[in-house]
Amino acid sequence: MGGFQRFVLVVLFVLLGLVFFPQYTFTVWMFVAIVLAVAIGVLMVVSTILAITGLDRFSIVNTLFTLVLLTGTTYAILYYMPLEEGTHPIERLEAGVFPTREDIEMGMKRLTFNFDFNKRNARSEQNFANQQDIKQKEAAKQPADEEKQKDTNTSGK
Repeated sequence: MGGFQRFVLVVLFVLLGLVFFPQYTFTVWMFVAIVLAVAIGVLMVVSTILAITGLDRFSIVNTLFTLVLLTGTTYAILYYMPLEEGTHPIERLEAGVFPTREDIEMGMKRLTFNFDFNKRNARSEQNFANQQDIKQKEAAKQPADEEKQKDTNTSGK
């Protein structure tokens, strides 16, 4: 397994952490950048050392290195990823709060980007692709407003 495949696995583990624990704050993106930078550094240094010593020819060494890298990534995610409550994922797991289906769905929604800008609501905190169209909301709201105005006009006479 090459360095690029290992890096893709690290990115996959980080994304899984973001999906399973969607209660993260904005600072999580700095955490993700640091984890990926450290992973790149470790991959470069260890891969160079393995290539110089000739140990990269042995599949058991490559497998062991991959497992150590992914274990370190998992450790970093569980113990250092910042969540909204000021806790970390390992504290939630120790308390018996495991990711639910709703958490996973929320995590998937937080990682999506709404490319349909007609449906994007700039006043909303979260912009999901499955968000209702603003024009439809306003169109549904207008007949109700007109009925209220008619009721006000007839009751005032």
